[in-house]
Amino acid sequence: SDTYHWFEDLVVPHRDEAGNIIGTFGVARDITERKQAERRSQTLLDAAPDAVLLVNIEGKIIIANRQNEALFGYPLNELIGNPIEMLIPERFHQNHSSHREKYFSAPRRREMHTGGELFARRRDGSEFPVNISLNALEIEEGMATIAVIRDITERKQAEQTLRESEERHRNTLESMMEGCQIIGYDWRYLFINDAAAIHGQRKKDE
Repeated sequence: SDTYHWFEDLVVPHRDEAGNIIGTFGVARDITERKQAERRSQTLLDAAPDAVLLVNIEGKIIIANRQNEALFGYPLNELIGNPIEMLIPERFHQNHSSHREKYFSAPRRREMHTGGELFARRRDGSEFPVNISLNALEIEEGMATIAVIRDITERKQAEQTLRESEERHRNTLESMMEGCQIIGYDWRYLFINDAAAIHGQRKKDE
């Protein structure tokens, strides 16, 4: 089978005494092993279920896996080399650089928090809630961080549906004329509607 090799060329112009280019000097270095290692790494990243980004200390995206294309709507060549802020709603831009500096001052593996919910921004401008995990990594160019990003829209919708269901159930129990009590496994009261509370007060007064 055919074997392919990658080479990195360094070309320097050769000038005459007048400064005119009359030729070049070139050096070629075989970088096949490095390229193959990069391909293997990219293959592993693309197999990850979540979007993965490698971001340098300046906030530039160095590496991105294929899940980012589906999540954000950008092709990979539009992500690499661009600032991470392109994936963040504009209202968070002002504070994001300070958050990044604070993280790199004491980098460690942790969940990303900003005192509230996290949102990301797609190419079309739409926003969606996310969970982001960070982990520091020392690379050839210096310190960087791996960000693992997960869309939690479905989870948030399920939580909202559950809250609404619980609220409807509670309102139904509150509106009942009969007394209603819910007792937990430890025999403690979890819920007492108004009718039960009033009845219990009357019994106590009697």
